[in-house]
Amino acid sequence: MNCPFKKALTRFGFVLAEPEEPRKRIADIVADLDLHALRMWREGHQTFFLLIQMTIFELRSFLKAMALPDHALARHHLERASTLMLGSGAAMRIAGDVNQDSYANTVITSMKKANPKFSGSDSPDHKELVRTYKDIERLAGNLPVELQAAYARFLSAVRTAIDAHVFVCAFHRGEERPSTGSGSATKLSGVETLKRIGGHWLKLLTGRTSKGENKCPFNY
Repeated sequence: MNCPFKKALTRFGFVLAEPEEPRKRIADIVADLDLHALRMWREGHQTFFLLIQMTIFELRSFLKAMALPDHALARHHLERASTLMLGSGAAMRIAGDVNQDSYANTVITSMKKANPKFSGSDSPDHKELVRTYKDIERLAGNLPVELQAAYARFLSAVRTAIDAHVFVCAFHRGEERPSTGSGSATKLSGVETLKRIGGHWLKLLTGRTSKGENKCPFNY
C-alpha cells in the first residue's frame, strides 16, 4: 500500500498490515478444508466401526438368547442392536459431511496410499457382520410373534444405515465413477455397488436368499 494516507498514519505510529496475497489465502483455506476432511473421515469411521463391533456383539447375544430360548432377553439385545445400527448410520453421515473437493483430492488419495483398492468391505468387522447376518437368516422367517416388532425395527435401522452409505457416496460423486473398493471386481458406480451389497444384506436378514441367490455378487 503506497499512498499519502499510509504515510500520514505511519508518522503517528500506526502501522497498516499489508494485505495477504489472495492466492495464499485461498491455499490456506484449502489446506484447512483438507485437514478437516481427513480428520472427520478418520474419526467418523473410527466411531462407525466401534458401533458396528458393538452391534455384532448384541446380535451374537441375540442369537444365544434365541438358542436358550429366552425371548425377552433376545428382544433386549435386538433393541440394542437397532440403536447401535442407527448410530453407525449417523457416524457415516458425519464422516462424509466434508468438502467434496477435499474428499476427492485428499481423502481418496490418503486411502489409496494405504491400499490402492481401499475398501471397508475388506475389514474383519464387515466380514463378521455378514457372517452374523447369515446366522440370523435361518431365524428370519420363523420368529415368534413377540419378537417380530423388534426385528422390524432392526431391519429399518439396517436400511437407514445403508441409505447413509449411499447418501455419502452420492454426495461425493459416487454415481459418476466405479467403486474403488477391493471388495468388488466391478465397473459399477460406487452408489450402485453399495445398493447391491445392501440389498444382499436385506435378503439375508429377511430369509429371502435362495440357492441361486445365496452368494452376493461381490466378495466379502
